[in-house]
Amino acid sequence: MVAALPTSSAALDLVACTDLVSTVAEQVCRPVWTRLGLVARPLPFPVPPVPVIVTWHHRNDTDPAHAWLRAQLRHALRVILDAGQPSR
Repeated sequence: MVAALPTSSAALDLVACTDLVSTVAEQVCRPVWTRLGLVARPLPFPVPPVPVIVTWHHRNDTDPAHAWLRAQLRHALRVILDAGQPSR
């Protein structure tokens, strides 16, 4: 490992200006690597799915605005993650 960066976007920015490589989530990173002119290749080995975990403080459990935000987030994640699943 050469670097540890806080986001996949930062990793792709580094890859774009060096000879390094990185592994990133295709469903969410494709627009960034496309914009940077990078080429993606599949890994030569299977990778287990990575869980998506979202947390919030319990004081927000009954807040209507926070409930709305959580619903929007669930919907967006479902759309993104379902798009990456093979067709049945």
